[in-house]
Amino acid sequence: KQGIRGSVWLRGIIASEIKHYDWASYFDLKDEDENLKIFFRMEVKKDNLNRIEDKLRESGIAHALDKDLPVFCQVEVYIPLRNVVDVRLSLLDILPEYTQSRIRNQREITLDMLKEEGIIDNQKKLVVPSFISRIGLITSEQGTSIKDIKAGLFPCLSKYEFFFIDSRMEGIHAVENIIQAISFLENHPEISLDIIIISRGGGSEQSLAVFNDLNLC
Repeated sequence: KQGIRGSVWLRGIIASEIKHYDWASYFDLKDEDENLKIFFRMEVKKDNLNRIEDKLRESGIAHALDKDLPVFCQVEVYIPLRNVVDVRLSLLDILPEYTQSRIRNQREITLDMLKEEGIIDNQKKLVVPSFISRIGLITSEQGTSIKDIKAGLFPCLSKYEFFFIDSRMEGIHAVENIIQAISFLENHPEISLDIIIISRGGGSEQSLAVFNDLNLC
């Protein structure tokens, strides 16, 4: 601790769920390089956490610190006064612009790769049926999308038949869930759908970053 006086800035990705207690919150921070299994134990005091999460919300990036969020953070070495050596980093602040640029950069990378593969213009070639009645709907049963879509179709709701698949729409398993749902609907021609809707409510840039995934796109 004497060797690292004051604070330092470091980049990383939140690698665990945030554990909240009355006095502070705790999580693991991992290296940006997925091949490096390097983790720091992080502690953030309640006042600092409130200020950091206010910054995230004001910028529209995320509602709170969360798993898989890339961060550029200001920390200081923290060693609890116990009989065991327990080196942690205490989170003081973050630069929200870094998180925002990382998320937006992933979107641009995906768009560039879709252009290279020559498939980005495929959506312009799709012909929407003139009469739609059988709809595949991929969304979370816990969200509001189902009610919102049905409300938008009122009073003609009875003219539509829905084939619903529950899927995670954010978080680490969302991409896998959505791809599996699409594959299921496409591989069962007897369902004979006119369209498939992938739907979720609004959200922060972080929660919507699921849809920047190349495999899903």
